[in-house]
Formats: sequence, C-alpha cells, structure tokens
Amino acid sequence: MRIVTTMGFLLIALAAAPPPELGKVKWLREFDAAVRLSRETKKPMLVLFDEVPGCSTVLGFGEDVLSDAETVKRIERDFVPVAVFNSVKGADEKVLTSFKEPSWNNPVLDQVKLASAPKLETVTVSAACFWECEAKLGTLEAVRASRVGFLDGTEVVEVQFDPSVTSRASFVEEAKRLDCANRVYSSSETKAFRYSEKDTKYFLKNSPSALKSGSEQELVRLNARARK
Repeated sequence: MRIVTTMGFLLIALAAAPPPELGKVKWLREFDAAVRLSRETKKPMLVLFDEVPGCSTVLGFGEDVLSDAETVKRIERDFVPVAVFNSVKGADEKVLTSFKEPSWNNPVLDQVKLASAPKLETVTVSAACFWECEAKLGTLEAVRASRVGFLDGTEVVEVQFDPSVTSRASFVEEAKRLDCANRVYSSSETKAFRYSEKDTKYFLKNSPSALKSGSEQELVRLNARARK
C-alpha cells in the first residue's frame, strides 16, 4: 500500500513539474494575476511568449538561458514573470493577440511597466435597498470597489470609482438614473458611516457560484451579475 501511495505522489509531482521550455524561472501563468501583482509590488512584468511544447530551439533556450542561476535570480528578483504559451487557444491566445505576437514562434521576452493605478474617488449615496443598489452600481464601468452600511439609520452604498473613466458629476447622474442616489453625502457627513460586512456583496454571498474570490473590482462585477 505504501508503494502505491508513493508512486501516486511521484506521478502527481511529475505532472505538476513545469515544462522544460520555461527553464527554472517560476513563471506565473495567469496574466491578470501578474498584472495585479505588478501593481502591488511596483515591479515591471516580464512576459515570456513561448511555444510549449516547443522545438529544439525553444527547449535549448529553456535549458540554457532560462536555467542559468544568475538569470533566474535576477528575473525573480526584479520582475513579475509571466509565461504566455503561443501555441494554445483560450486565455493565452487572447493575450498573444493583444500584444500582436505571432503564434508558434520562438521565445520572445517583453518587459511591461504598468502605469500607476489612478487615484480613486469615493461617493456615498443613500438607497432604499443597499443590496440592490450596490449591485446596480457595480454594473457601471468606472466602479472599482464598493461596500454598504448605515448612516444615521439610513442604508447607504459607498463606491470608489475611477475619475479617469467618468467625472464625479456624471457618476452621480448615472446613480440617480439607477434610482440609487436619493441623497449624496459629503465627506464630512460620512464620518459616522457604519460598515456592514454581512450585507456587502449580498447577492454574491448568496449565489451558488463557486467564484467568490478575486480582486475587489472582480467581486463588484460578480455581485452585479449574481443579482440578475
């Protein structure tokens, strides 16, 4: 029994081993996750477009350049490394297209330095039902984060939005159009805001979906979709 168990673990380990085309660098495989990490760490991304499984040239690059100890150390220290396979469909193909890189090509390394994330603005509005309005406001393109709570016994939604996408005045107008801005509070009035964790992202928390984790912006969108 112990032999079978050991062999099972060995097979799992082999299956999980990175392909030799990628060398010894610990490449991320989810591009969006790499973008988030790049913003958090303020490190540029190093994107490897690679053919996996690859030809002898690709394998040689992985076994030589991408396995050199000093190269591996510098890449993992100075960058957020992410690998995009240029020989598969799905998410990899979408990233490949966005960079205008050819498919089935030899390895290409591209350094990407993301622009600083814009400073978000906050708007707090009263709503007849903060569950409904958090979800409705979550459909707006500019919204990046939201939470609900109470101000003087009134249900309110606190929203953070990107002012590079829309102005404050336009955002408030959109909120009114959705019947989610009976009142707009000033910053001095929101000091008494009481956050309600159990009511925030209500529709997402009560949905059967297994997708309940991600960035704050992703949770905002998931909550909006869960309401429908």
